[in-house]
Amino acid sequence: MAGNYTIQIDRFIKKVKGKNIPEAIQGAALHLLGGVVDDTPVDTGLLRANWRITVGAPDLSEDSPADPSKNYTKSNLPGKNKIASALKLFITNNVEYAEAVENGSSKIAPALMLEKNVSRFNQFIKDFKGR
Repeated sequence: MAGNYTIQIDRFIKKVKGKNIPEAIQGAALHLLGGVVDDTPVDTGLLRANWRITVGAPDLSEDSPADPSKNYTKSNLPGKNKIASALKLFITNNVEYAEAVENGSSKIAPALMLEKNVSRFNQFIKDFKGR
């Protein structure tokens, strides 16, 4: 899925202040991706099941079984154990129609499953007070 959305994770790290930064990064990234999974429209569940989060390079695979419930996808995200030490993460979905759905082709749900969650997350980082 083409698209480049930037998250200001460095701002978040500065606000965490002395807490477990790797744990905070992992929790924040999984929260972001969980929102994307939740907002992904479901017909067969294939699109929802193929979200990936990786460090270093995007995951270009498309091999997960359909997941209409979203529970399997959220608990078995490929790459989730490596994100705590990363400052650059890639969220990908390589189902051939992912970009079309992101841009509004779905009759099931509104567009922007990824873009709106990145915007929400950036607002969360901006408002975060270092709890």
